[in-house]
Amino acid sequence: MAARAENNDGTYDYSESMKLSPEEKARAIGIRAAIREDGRLKDSKISDFLCVQYALTAKPEECLERICDKAFLLQSFRKEYKICGSVEEGIELVNQYSLQHPGNWLATEYIPFQKNYLVVQDLATFLPSEQVKTDEHKRIFLGAVYYQWNSQFPDFQAIREGFSQLIECEGTNCSFLDPELTEIAFEHFFKGYPLKPREVVFLNAPGIVNVWCGLWKRFLPTHEHNKYHLGLQLEGMEGRRIDVLYKCPNEEEARQRMVRNTGRFLRLRHRNEERFHLASS
Repeated sequence: MAARAENNDGTYDYSESMKLSPEEKARAIGIRAAIREDGRLKDSKISDFLCVQYALTAKPEECLERICDKAFLLQSFRKEYKICGSVEEGIELVNQYSLQHPGNWLATEYIPFQKNYLVVQDLATFLPSEQVKTDEHKRIFLGAVYYQWNSQFPDFQAIREGFSQLIECEGTNCSFLDPELTEIAFEHFFKGYPLKPREVVFLNAPGIVNVWCGLWKRFLPTHEHNKYHLGLQLEGMEGRRIDVLYKCPNEEEARQRMVRNTGRFLRLRHRNEERFHLASS
């Protein structure tokens, strides 16, 4: 199975990317049933696709009650920050984020040989104390991150493979730290969204990033700790920042390309989510 399987003419092969094993399907049906029986989630808009996403990202021993708790947290986040779930809203929030945090998200891409999706980020440009000052700024930040994650998981094979992140850290200082925003993001979003990391690589990480990652790992499941790699350098890029690879031909065109790619992946997820329905048998 391939995350972005293509036919000979280059068109997207829906049937391959959206296949489930009998065990995965049974797990998703059980999660859907538990969500429907949970009074907190009676009016929720949790699709069959999202039930599968919870099934593919949950630990085997994770109980249905815990998964329902996560779904409730995600529903509460979407309600509080008025996230409607449309592709158009997603593209607009990602675009606003890229203007609010210039140079932070360098690229979003599909990686054919890994069959998953990648976000490239420049942590030194993330300055929340300067860029996130109002409630609307906060909504843009959290909403864009939500849609960025959705764009990384447009089909079941991509969810199964997990996301990748490549984060440039050279030049990062204490300015990227915002305890209040970190707590809000974790409590209101990361605890509820069904994520699965494949690898997160921090390039040229200074000491402050190492300390922050150590603290952040305390909130992550133990089995995910080895997915996070600190202080690495890309072969052939020693002494250089990776932003030079992506800001081509200039920063503004790179920004627009990132927004277009994210929108393309969001449309793919939306189409798959609209078309997919779990059969009961």
